[in-house]
Amino acid sequence: MAGGMVRCQCKKCGVTFYKFQKTHIHDIHDWDDSKEWEEWANSYYHLCDNCYYKACRKKEKADGFKVIRIKYRDYMTLYRKCRKVANSYDKATKSVEIVVSPEQFREIKATGRLISVVCTEQLI
Repeated sequence: MAGGMVRCQCKKCGVTFYKFQKTHIHDIHDWDDSKEWEEWANSYYHLCDNCYYKACRKKEKADGFKVIRIKYRDYMTLYRKCRKVANSYDKATKSVEIVVSPEQFREIKATGRLISVVCTEQLI
């Protein structure tokens, strides 16, 4: 394996973090590919993972996304692309909490798959 590593600094909280690119050695024709990726990564990664995820949650909240509880079976078959809230599976009811857009919320409510709406304050 070969690849590149870039040391970055978060513009929001100031923490130093690293980004890696792993690739098979036969995929790199010369080391210029690796240097090119490092230059791109330095210009692209401005936020650490924590700040990035907080910004995503803040945007979801501003856009009207909701945290809802639905049957785990429905999540796996119909709403797999929705973000699941960590550690939200309830073994007794076989349900899980997911984050949905306003359009998805209306669809789930109309089809009767909605178990409950969870407080939207959990998005941040």
